[in-house]
Amino acid sequence: MEIYSFSRNVRNYAVGFLLFGMSISACQCEDGLGVLNATVELEPAELDFEDAPLNNTKFLPLKIWNRGSFVLSVSNLSTAAPFIAPTLTATIGIGYFEEVMIGFRPTELGQIAGELQFETSDPDAPTVTVALRGNGIEAAIVVEPSMADFGDVVWKSRNPTPKTIEITISNPGTDSFDLTEASLVDNGQGMFTLDEKMAVRTYAPGDSESVSVSFAPTSRGMHSGTLELKNTTPSAPSIMVPLQGNGVGPILNLCAQADGGTEACSQNGDIPRIDMGFVDPASTGNGTVRAQNAGDRPLTIDQILLTGTDEYFTFSPMITQGTTAELAPGEELVWDVVFTPDDYKPGTVNQSFTTNASNNDFSDVSGASSVRIDAKVGQPTIVVQPQTVTFSHVGSIERGQTTVRIFSCGTKELMLSGVNLRSTSGSGQVFKIENFPMSGTALAPQNCDGSEAPMAEFDVVFETNVDGNYSAEATISSNDPNTPALTLTISGSKS
Repeated sequence: MEIYSFSRNVRNYAVGFLLFGMSISACQCEDGLGVLNATVELEPAELDFEDAPLNNTKFLPLKIWNRGSFVLSVSNLSTAAPFIAPTLTATIGIGYFEEVMIGFRPTELGQIAGELQFETSDPDAPTVTVALRGNGIEAAIVVEPSMADFGDVVWKSRNPTPKTIEITISNPGTDSFDLTEASLVDNGQGMFTLDEKMAVRTYAPGDSESVSVSFAPTSRGMHSGTLELKNTTPSAPSIMVPLQGNGVGPILNLCAQADGGTEACSQNGDIPRIDMGFVDPASTGNGTVRAQNAGDRPLTIDQILLTGTDEYFTFSPMITQGTTAELAPGEELVWDVVFTPDDYKPGTVNQSFTTNASNNDFSDVSGASSVRIDAKVGQPTIVVQPQTVTFSHVGSIERGQTTVRIFSCGTKELMLSGVNLRSTSGSGQVFKIENFPMSGTALAPQNCDGSEAPMAEFDVVFETNVDGNYSAEATISSNDPNTPALTLTISGSKS
């Protein structure tokens, strides 16, 4: 191995010492003890790149050693095309080296010579020159572009519009080669596709062909892939072509929240919905709807529609059918929603949006294009069992009694006001109501599927010793808005 060396005689100190925290390029310290110097040494002394295909870069390592007795500084590496040198400023400790990669990218055929120069703190070699040489040869295969950058492409969660780049494969050499395979070893989760056409074939000298690579992003952000071109050239049997593209576009993020509840946003995979629960008549239920541009391009809202039973809903600001708006990235619109019922009818309204958002096809929960708003009106409901009471007395039987059960089957407390008994046929007062709850009795809502006992009971009594047929009605008054006066039918016979 050839070693290119610059050195001076160095006398050892009787007492060794180290210098720290000082910016010193080189030192000649003569105090009767010796001299400290940095000494540069190269490995190898020159670089021969030998053969390198045209327009391809070949790298060789160069080690810069410090063989002296003081730290060595190296800076200002420079060369001229077709040779390539990196930017380097380094401090090399005693006995250590710095390895740099020097490149050769020939653009013409034949032997090419050059020089690499750099500056050092070695007092004997303040400027070092390294001989460079290489041989430019005809590449058997050239691929252009060497990287396919699709730039910004608008993404769609479904049916995106692809952008296509043609990658050309050429034979600038003097012999034929075969392209044996063109494939995507990384298709970026299906966002990159390849149309190889007739590119997999034999390439004669001067021949060329293209393959089409398309990028159709289905999500926002940078995406990458790799195209591999396998061929029969000995210098580059496998060529990797990096692919990259950036999915951009506006994103509609809808958020909804009932007062006192947790906000649900479509961008988090939630279903944006407001459920105000039960609202008393003349009271209010409240919620908030937000439409936000979570993308990186302007969001155009072409239309805002309200559909459903919306007579008791109000929006602030007011929504006029067909309202349009444009939101910059990060900008949002906010609506306060109020439900004010004046009867017991529930309400449901859908606030839907038509936009240019990249997720405007709304194929999944995260692409929700509307907010559903529900509100119910709490009300009491009375149920009695049975609703028809029948007695039949024969012979010596003069008195009968039936228990009627009262259930509170609504969503609000049932308030009993009383019961009124009215005879509809027969003479005399043969029917009586006993044990009816006192007026103002409140019954809490209950499960009316048969699993719970009645909230209240009373008795209907039929008593007479006179033969005949009798009937009556018992009207139960309550705060049930649908049945404020529930009628119980009563009949009896004595024979």
